[in-house]
Amino acid sequence: MEAVPNRAEAPERKPVDTFPHFNETYSPALFQSALSAASAAHPHGASVTVNPASHYADHRMFLTPDAKAGYAVSPSGEVVSGFKHPDSQYKDVGRRITEHATVVGGGTHLNAYDPVLPAMYSKSQFKAVARVPWNTEYEPEGWKGGKPDVVFMSSDVTGKQNVYRKNQGKSLGAGEDSYDTGLNIASKQADKNISKRKAQVDAARAKAGIPEGKYGK
Repeated sequence: MEAVPNRAEAPERKPVDTFPHFNETYSPALFQSALSAASAAHPHGASVTVNPASHYADHRMFLTPDAKAGYAVSPSGEVVSGFKHPDSQYKDVGRRITEHATVVGGGTHLNAYDPVLPAMYSKSQFKAVARVPWNTEYEPEGWKGGKPDVVFMSSDVTGKQNVYRKNQGKSLGAGEDSYDTGLNIASKQADKNISKRKAQVDAARAKAGIPEGKYGK
């Protein structure tokens, strides 16, 4: 009988470049637990806000079967708490989350730290519409990522991949209400695109054989 290799001897598992299979979960506790584990294990885990389980009670929540990646969508259509555990078997999870959120989860807008994530999300047809400068008052515990702008993006389904450019989106300054204003701009812009986006989402669902379900807000 062949000996089972120990962890040190086991070959490193390389991520696979396939679309993750997300299942909708109705357990805020399960979702929050998976998110917390990923945040604790990831070197940049501080960039993802880990809310209490009760925060997700009115959200739609999605996890891969192994709970190593997932995201949630708020009642307003904001894509939040997207995460990937370092042990996840999938590549390019951030982009896949936004694609899945648009087609299945009813996601319409989001915010992300400049510039890596906005560039990634633009590939799945999200467009930067506003931005606010870094505010140290809201700096996450354990943050080591510099002082990036927070970029607000809306789903911009045109059939073509967006190209994110530096300083894209309206600069809102550092006012007290700037963050809420940015979210509002992204949400309203997404609403303007909803008919166009719904037509493309329905076409994508039909092509993929995804059953019709709740769409948008």
